[in-house]
Amino acid sequence: MVAMAGEKAGIWVGICGEAAADPNLLPFYVGIGIHELSMSPSKIAEIKWRLRHLSKSEMGEVVAHVLSLDTSEQVKRYLTTLEKNLQ
Repeated sequence: MVAMAGEKAGIWVGICGEAAADPNLLPFYVGIGIHELSMSPSKIAEIKWRLRHLSKSEMGEVVAHVLSLDTSEQVKRYLTTLEKNLQ
């Protein structure tokens, strides 16, 4: 909801810290409209590589699927599966 409200108001929304550098969460973050990910410099190359290998339609599918799940465990399992497929 925050990302959508930011988009509507023309305000960027960012995430920082270890959560921003979590490759499992990357497709979801970008798919919901997060504009900036602030992380340790040592993580930037990996996250940039992963971004290059995700299409906008794939990220939309990830968001739709995550929002259809009922538990955090289901979300974690699904995102971990995606991560393994990118390696």
